[in-house]
Formats: sequence, C-alpha cells, structure tokens
Amino acid sequence: MKIIEFEQPEKLMELYFLGDTHYPRGKRNKFLEVLEKIKNKSSAYMVGLGDFCECITASDPRYNPEEMAKIIEEYTKAMNMINKQWDLFEDDIKPLADDNKIITLHCGNHGSSYTKHTSFNALDGICRRNNIEYAGDGMAILDISYKDKHTQIQTFHGHGGGNSIGYTYKRLSDYSNIVSDVNAVAAGHSHRLGINIAILPLKLKNGELKQRIQYHCSCGSFLGNYDTEVSSYAERKAYPPLPIGYVKMEIYKGEIVRDSVVAVPV
Repeated sequence: MKIIEFEQPEKLMELYFLGDTHYPRGKRNKFLEVLEKIKNKSSAYMVGLGDFCECITASDPRYNPEEMAKIIEEYTKAMNMINKQWDLFEDDIKPLADDNKIITLHCGNHGSSYTKHTSFNALDGICRRNNIEYAGDGMAILDISYKDKHTQIQTFHGHGGGNSIGYTYKRLSDYSNIVSDVNAVAAGHSHRLGINIAILPLKLKNGELKQRIQYHCSCGSFLGNYDTEVSSYAERKAYPPLPIGYVKMEIYKGEIVRDSVVAVPV
C-alpha cells in the first residue's frame, strides 16, 4: 500500500478522481475537456484511478476486430497497437504533469493483466518520465495536509465482476474496513458513478455522541458501453448503459467540505 503525502498549497483544493478512460475506445474528447478544466484552475488536481488504456491483444476474449477497425478509422492510425494507446494517453496528460497537477496514477486490471503476461509496465514508465507518483495496482492512502489538519483518502482501482450499484457500494464498504478512520474511499473499475455517505462508529466526546462522515466514491468512467454500427464487449454481455463522469472532492483547510458526482453529457 502506497502512502502519498501532499501538502495543500492553497486553502481550497479540488480533487478530480478520473479513471477508466479505456483508450482508444473511451470518450477521449470528454476526458480532454476535464483535463483542460483542471489545467485552468489553480486549485484543481487529478487523481488517476487506472484502466487508462485497453491493453487488449487479439488473444483476449474482449477483442473485436470489427470494433478495432472502426477505432483505427477514427484515429487514422493503428490504435490496436498498445504502445500507441499509451503514447496518446501520455501526450494528453503531459500538460497537467508539467504543471505538477497529477497527484498519483493507479494501474488498473487492464494494465496489470498486460504487465503480468509481458513483464512490461508502460504506466510506471510514464510516471517516471513525468515525475508523477505511481500508485501501483494496489491501494494507496492520500494524506492531504493543511497546517495541522489532515484528510486521508484511500484510493484503489477496484476489483470484482458485479455490475449492480448495491454490489459496488458493498465493495467500497469492504475497502473502507482495511484502514481505519480514513475520511473517504475512492475507486473505479465498476464504471458506476455515485457517492454513498457512511457513518463511522459514533464517538463519545464531552458527554455527547459525535458522528464522523466517511465518503464512499464510485468514480465512474469515460467508456460508453454502446455505440452504433459495431458492438462492444459490454453490449455482447448485455451490460447496462452507464454514465460518463467522475467524482470531484473539495477540501478546504484540510477538511472535505463537498463531494459530488459530475455526469458528463455525451
């Protein structure tokens, strides 16, 4: 588990939890719009939750040559080549990296599966070249400090195959039991977009029972499950259509003051 310490440079800090972009199948234009928004706000930073690239080879059951042919036509280059997917992703995030506005990038199951079979980790190389903290394919604790106040956020790409919202929140609840008293848990993987407000065990203070809020964040994706003309793996499995979007967290003087989902119109 990575421990990532970050000192809040201003009173207000906005964290954009972005993941599951799935280059080249995802809605890259929508992802670029969010990156531009982060770049233009001094208080905004990106936390990357993994599965940035598909990393799917022809031997993978999710590979569809008809779908890939359409993607190649769209990009006018061989985007079935995994190195091209990572090159494009690196080019897109580099302006944020140059401004030190990416706190960390997690590896997702797509990337870790490819690394397992090839012993090559493209995302680790991207992080090294661009001075980004690499969170690996496990969990991380972001320790955001402002003077003597600390906000701790447990981040993870996520795992598991259930696609209901109840299953997603159950997973987040399970993750929250690993490290005690974190202020929030944020994960991707399910492509679900939503926030559940949990209450930690009540604390007795000065003769009163005090509530402590914990945010469980399912941080969405930039992958549309359905398209015209060609079918995707999600369509062939009859997965439900899911929103494009992300979670935005506002931290003021070391405390979370607002946590919201942002659904992006497509």
